[in-house]
Amino acid sequence: ADLAGLPPMYLQVGEYDTVRNGNLLLARNAEAAGVALRVEHWPGMVQGWHGLANAGVPEATAAWQAIGNYVAGVLAPR
Repeated sequence: ADLAGLPPMYLQVGEYDTVRNGNLLLARNAEAAGVALRVEHWPGMVQGWHGLANAGVPEATAAWQAIGNYVAGVLAPR
């Protein structure tokens, strides 16, 4: 697909994420299309680790905090 013109993109990729390769392909294609992009690699994480925040998993809480920080930065007035 043509990804040109998409808004900024933020991807968090877990080391053992079952869709890791697809996320990395999306990142390469977005970057090639000129999309502003940030990719974070999360060692030791599995697909869906974000959902473990309520279980007290610190990496899940940190991931949500990073998402919030990214969105706040994108939406901040310039």
